Amino acid sequence: MVQIASFAVVATILASQAAASTTCVPGQKYCGFILLGGKDDDFKAWKARVDQALHDAGQPADPTHEWGSLFRCLTPTTIKFEEFCSTKGCQPASNNACDGKNECCGRV
Repeated sequence: MVQIASFAVVATILASQAAASTTCVPGQKYCGFILLGGKDDDFKAWKARVDQALHDAGQPADPTHEWGSLFRCLTPTTIKFEEFCSTKGCQPASNNACDGKNECCGRV
């Protein structure tokens, strides 16, 4: 009986963690504004990841860089800074400047 109760508690915890945080697809590129588009716990989790990736790359973790940079997904919850899009702006994958699969910095 104790084992069943323990399993139920672990399953509940894992389910709540999965629901609280979205993931990215390894190998794909994402604009910061897409990663930060969630609410509450999801936003907080991605903000911490975005800020860490910016810090690791020696970039400022200000709103302009958080929202306007391009990141590569390494694992479902790990990203790496790729590029700050500055005046070009970070564009969704559907934009003509991008390849249709990955988000990208727009053309000048």
